[in-house]
Amino acid sequence: MEAALRSKKTPVLLGRDISGSSPDGEMKASPPGAVSPLPKRRTAEKVGLLLFSLCLLVLIGAFNFHNEFRLHTLASLQASAFALVSGTTKSTATNQTYPPAQPPEFHLLIAVLTVADRYEARARLRLLRDLQPPVAAHIDLRFVLCNITWEPHRVMVALEIMRYDDIIVLNCSENMNSGKTYAFLSSLPGLFSGGANGGDKPFDFVMKTDDDAYIRYPGLVASLLNQTREDLYWGHHVPAKDGVPLFMAGMGYVLSWDLVEWIAASDIPRNKTIGPEDTLVGVWLHEGGKGKNVHSTRAPHFNIDTQPVSYDLPWPGTGYTFVPNTILVHRLKGPEKWAQALTYFNVTAGLKPSKLRISEKIALVLLPLFLLVLICALNFPNEFHLHALERLRSAAFGSADDFTVAASETSPLAPPPEFRLLIGVLTVADRYAARARLRLLRDLQPPVAAHIDLRFVLCNITWEPHRVLVALEIMRYDDIIVLNCSENMNSGKTYAFLSSLPGLFSGGANGGDKPFDFVMKADDDAYIRYPGLVASLRNQTREDLYWGHHVPAKDGVPLFMAGMGYVLSWDLVEWIATSEIPRNRTVGSEDTLVGVWLHEGGKGKNVHSTRAPHFNIDTQPVSYDLPVHGTGYTFVPNTILVHRLKGDEKWAEAISYFNVTAGLKPSKFYHLY
Repeated sequence: MEAALRSKKTPVLLGRDISGSSPDGEMKASPPGAVSPLPKRRTAEKVGLLLFSLCLLVLIGAFNFHNEFRLHTLASLQASAFALVSGTTKSTATNQTYPPAQPPEFHLLIAVLTVADRYEARARLRLLRDLQPPVAAHIDLRFVLCNITWEPHRVMVALEIMRYDDIIVLNCSENMNSGKTYAFLSSLPGLFSGGANGGDKPFDFVMKTDDDAYIRYPGLVASLLNQTREDLYWGHHVPAKDGVPLFMAGMGYVLSWDLVEWIAASDIPRNKTIGPEDTLVGVWLHEGGKGKNVHSTRAPHFNIDTQPVSYDLPWPGTGYTFVPNTILVHRLKGPEKWAQALTYFNVTAGLKPSKLRISEKIALVLLPLFLLVLICALNFPNEFHLHALERLRSAAFGSADDFTVAASETSPLAPPPEFRLLIGVLTVADRYAARARLRLLRDLQPPVAAHIDLRFVLCNITWEPHRVLVALEIMRYDDIIVLNCSENMNSGKTYAFLSSLPGLFSGGANGGDKPFDFVMKADDDAYIRYPGLVASLRNQTREDLYWGHHVPAKDGVPLFMAGMGYVLSWDLVEWIATSEIPRNRTVGSEDTLVGVWLHEGGKGKNVHSTRAPHFNIDTQPVSYDLPVHGTGYTFVPNTILVHRLKGDEKWAEAISYFNVTAGLKPSKFYHLY
């Protein structure tokens, strides 16, 4: 890992190793000048377009030469096309059927009891969920909170709900041992009505766990696979002692759905909700004569290496920190403990995200759709006419009005973006929550007519726990650049970033001569509103552009754009990478230096300022620090970028002002106001 993240070569872009992990299981760094992830995205797009064109040709042939077609060719056509999309061949998937998915063996709800301000913990658990290997069960991960009393937390949690829809906010006061677990378990039958896949219950099992626990899904599923679906009480048992019956430790225990229904209906738990929550669950079941099917994941020492187990860290009374057959490990407090666990279990060794690219999904949808049409065309040729293809296209893709980027009426595919923009957010390794917030806000932006690639830019990571946790982010999101420099703000990091880009992103987008039209440098305490940014850049020249909140020339310092967020056209980035002027002057205020470089090089003559005079601050799109200097404004309507959002309170003020959470719909799953 250290070798990958601390290369002594030129700055490198870290991303997924699509050829597999290195022999020692560590992540690889792309070599200097490596092809950027953009061409990898275009591969799937080309596959989708190829399949679409192929199916159209076959369909046209079927209309005109239907007697020459035979239905038995459909199976081989489908198999070949599916292999092309999925990357499988007959040698690796001889018995694969389409679609390959099978009904899950069981449905499991994992409920993580947490509190509102644990944003980083929730982001980490979502990330780890997405990096789990596939399992034969349906697992629904939810985060459980009580009423949120501080407005900034309400706003920030509302963002998470809008993006992930995985939070339950109960009507209770936040607590650990004063009824929260009862409120959660007793609420479930009302929250999840109706059975899964037409059954009589939404879940077979419910698991309660904590946000400092790492659960390995394959081991959990394997342990539950052969368990009874009724009266099951599963977990790390604490033996009965001093009148307290056996109970499962709160790190992570499982109840079958019938026990959840009993808890919701019985007076026994309703009348006894105060006390250690895990102990109380054991007491409820004991007094009610329930939970007789006990399965313990607490192993005696002699078979600790072979029996699947759950435990606290460190393992009490043993020489173990971790054990191989772990289902769950608890008390991972802080980055160091999490990194130790993830390193021990080789989470960063070779796991890849399992979600398909959107273009691959389109291809998989198009293929069976056109095969179905082909079958109909062959069997009912007289009922089909070629003019129906336009109707089929409209049904599959919608009209041009359905696209924010208006599609041509002659093509079902959206036109290319108006321009391509790289946003490089300069940040540091331990700012996990900031990166999670910016990804979330990116995903909640309205659609725009430009391609925007958001990347987070770090220098060499010197602390091993940060290296491990950042590697996880790279595996999941592929949006982090780690430069070969010492972490700094005004000692060359911006130069290292800008000068590295031509080598990192080689080859033009969509066959062009450059990967991006513009590059933006921003900070992780800045909120960028993409529609305003795109509108401002749309009509700008693609050459020699210097865009941002300008600081006028003064005392021999030329005009420069404030570091909150400035944009350079790609030709200026290439010039910075090759010129001696910036190479020889890298220490000093980074935003000032960029202005000095361009001034001394006779570059950046096309200046566009987003700093508005006070009298038209309400109408001209602007970027600014918070509060707006010299005005009575905190925010202004036509904001492109607002900077210095330090802490949850400032972020919540900005998000509320710009109505980002306005689309949140009422739900029985959360009580926010």
